[in-house]
Amino acid sequence: MLRGYLYRREHNIKLNNPVVLIALLGGMGVGKTTMCNHLLSLGEQPEMKDSGISFCHLSSGRLLRQAVARKSHKEWLGIQVAMDDGQPVPDQIVIEVILAEITRFRFRAHGSVTKPVCLLDNFPANKLQTDLLRERVGPLRGAFLCECSEETMLSRVEARAEEAERQEGPKST
Repeated sequence: MLRGYLYRREHNIKLNNPVVLIALLGGMGVGKTTMCNHLLSLGEQPEMKDSGISFCHLSSGRLLRQAVARKSHKEWLGIQVAMDDGQPVPDQIVIEVILAEITRFRFRAHGSVTKPVCLLDNFPANKLQTDLLRERVGPLRGAFLCECSEETMLSRVEARAEEAERQEGPKST
C-alpha cells in the first residue's frame, strides 16, 4: 500500500509524501501526452521549482511497451501477446506496472519534493483500475477528459503510424 507510509527495508527509508494523482483520459490522438508534456514544462518554471512540487508523466501504453522491451515484468510475454492481438492487458498487470513507476517516482522525490504529482496518461481506464489505484495509492485528485474531432484524431493516429514505419525502416521479406 502506497498511501501514508511506504517502507523499503533495503534502503531503510520511510516515505510520507502522499502523491497527487491526476488522470488525463480520452481516445488515441486527442492530445493527452501533449497536455502532459505542457504540464511538465510548467513544472520546470523557476517559480514552480521552488514550490516543492514535482511532476511525473506516466503513460500506461509507454510503460507496458517498456516492460515488454526490457522483459522487466514477470508477465512481459502475456503483455506482448495481448498488445499484438489488440486486446487489453489484464487490469492487475497494468496496475502493477503503474504502481511500480509511482513507487520509483516517490523514492526519487523523497527529501527534495514535498508535493509529488503524477500525471496519469490514459489511466485508470475502467472502474476496476480506479478502485485498485484508490486502494493502493489514494484517490484521484483530478481528471481531464481530452477531446477533439474524429477527423483530427484519425489524422494524428495516421501520422503517428507513418512516423513509426519510417523509424522502423524497410521490412525484409
